[in-house]
Amino acid sequence: MNKTVRDLTLIFIIGILLAFLLIVVAYSFPTENAYANVVKDASYFSKNLHPSVIPGYDTTKLDLYTDSEILSQVSYYNKSISLIDNSMIVYSTIGKNFTKYADGDFDNNVLREYPRYWHGYLAVYKPLYNFLDYNAVKVLELAFEIVMIAGIIRLMFENNLKNYIVPFILSIMLIHPEVIGLSMQYFAVFNITLISVYALIRFKDYILKDNRFFYYLFIIGMVTNYFDYLTYPLITLGIPVIFYLLLDEDRKSLRDNVLMIILFGVTWAVGYAGMWLSKWVISSVILNENIVADGFNRFLLRSSGGDFTRFDAVLKNVFIYKKRAYLIIGSLILIYYIKRLIGVRNDISMDRLRQAAPFLILALTPFVWYFIASNHSYIHYWMTYRTLFIFFFAILCSFEFLAEARQS
Repeated sequence: MNKTVRDLTLIFIIGILLAFLLIVVAYSFPTENAYANVVKDASYFSKNLHPSVIPGYDTTKLDLYTDSEILSQVSYYNKSISLIDNSMIVYSTIGKNFTKYADGDFDNNVLREYPRYWHGYLAVYKPLYNFLDYNAVKVLELAFEIVMIAGIIRLMFENNLKNYIVPFILSIMLIHPEVIGLSMQYFAVFNITLISVYALIRFKDYILKDNRFFYYLFIIGMVTNYFDYLTYPLITLGIPVIFYLLLDEDRKSLRDNVLMIILFGVTWAVGYAGMWLSKWVISSVILNENIVADGFNRFLLRSSGGDFTRFDAVLKNVFIYKKRAYLIIGSLILIYYIKRLIGVRNDISMDRLRQAAPFLILALTPFVWYFIASNHSYIHYWMTYRTLFIFFFAILCSFEFLAEARQS
């Protein structure tokens, strides 16, 4: 236990140092070319900032509002303060103010400070936008997604997980990856998840031994907070844990599995929260401002209610799928698995049901997240609904696992 704590502490310290170094290096890039590239697309942000790719389907809403903010962060540098202060403050503008920014208006009424987040995505976007514009970056993001998904499918086929490829594809389909690639805001968390899953399968013989998966989740939690802008971060925990269950050949008792899932969640959460808190502390020290208090106040706001209950937040995310197309897709999936499960019903033992239970436990985690982060989940339901990726994949994996009873 002492060794684990010592190792995690060392990982955390190294992670913080790398995080700080990366964001400072990102701000050392010149912004002239980046500014010229991002203002080309200023017209995108002068009208509807949350358009739906498929009209009437909130599941396909883009977040041009936040994308405009990221573009301003990529291309602005305050020459009156130091490099480190710039990297900690992170100046930005939002939405329709972006058109003023594109016209050269850098007034305080246009720009704002945003020191609560690491904004780690700037370590990628600042270099990219020196050479590319907004549309080119979106093409690269879509291409990266396709390559990663294809790579995971290939690894699943090679590692005796081919029966779970269809559940994986169906689950991804339901959170609209084609839309994720079109919004920088959505991109980080989804692709951290894909990279984490790819690495887990590819290096499973190393990661799954000697409790290294705990270290793995701790690092994932830190990386998620560093790159994410508070979108749907829980999938970077839930999806890798589901793959852990699929890859783990040591069949544990139900009690041990439940305890293990709780410990996995705590480990990820400590990495995630620790990374976030470290930014508040570092920014407070460097900028001589109380960013810690501001951060806690915003956290309390995002986890509070409003003119709605916590249950309203849950229902808001679930009912986004209240469309005929999704009802048809869901019905076809259920009919397929019900037919298969009926065919093997006499082969499903109590032991196999207990082994399937961890998937069902993980399927509940999105609803716990919505309940806790109710304010954020209710207001931003059109992106937070993607946390249900965990629910879809966990449920379909449990169906597939039970349907394989005859083969076991």
